[in-house]
Amino acid sequence: MSDYGYPVALSWLSRCHDSLTSGHQPAGGRRFNDDLCWPTAAEFGSVVLEYAVRINDPHALDQAIDLLRRACHDGPQTGQARIANSYLLGMALCIRFDRCGRFADLNSAVRELQLAREVFGDAAERSDLARAGRALSLLGRAIHRRFRIAGQSVDLDEAAEAFRAAAELTGRRMTGAETARNTRRNARTTSRQTGRRYLHR
Repeated sequence: MSDYGYPVALSWLSRCHDSLTSGHQPAGGRRFNDDLCWPTAAEFGSVVLEYAVRINDPHALDQAIDLLRRACHDGPQTGQARIANSYLLGMALCIRFDRCGRFADLNSAVRELQLAREVFGDAAERSDLARAGRALSLLGRAIHRRFRIAGQSVDLDEAAEAFRAAAELTGRRMTGAETARNTRRNARTTSRQTGRRYLHR
C-alpha cells in the first residue's frame, strides 16, 4: 500500500528500486543519492522504503533511510514538506528498530518525529491534518516502545500526550479513560511488530 492509500505492484517497485540504485552510481565511491535534490530523494526514499518492506530487504531499508535523511537534511525545515519527510524517516527508523533491534534507531525516530511536531502548529492549520495526526500517533508509539525498554516515566507521559494530540488534531477529543486504554493497548505491542504496521497506519 502506498502512502496515498492504494496498492503498488511489487514488480513495479522492484523495477524502480533497480533503476534507482543502479542508475545513480557516480564514480569515486560516492553514494547513489549524493547528487539528488531533496524532493527527488524524498520520492525515491518512499519508493525504496515500500520495496524494502515488501521483500524484507535490510539493505534496501538502509538505502531508504539514507535517502530520507538526505531529504530531511536538505529539504524545508518548516511546513508540510518537513512533516511528510520526517514522518517517512521516522517510520523507516521504527521499522529498522523492529527488525534489527538497534536502540539508536528508535531514539533517532523519536527525535525526528519530535522535530516534525514543532512545525505542526502553522502547517497543520492549513492542510493535511491526517498526515500530521499519523505522525503524532507514530511518535506516541515510538516513545512508548522506548518507555518499555528504558523505563523512563517521562516517556510514558509524553507518549500519552502524543496520542491525545493526534486524536485532537484529527477532530476527535480523547478522554482521559480513552488515553489510558490506548496506552495499555500499546503496552501489549511486542517487538514482533512488522514494518507493514507502520506503513499502513
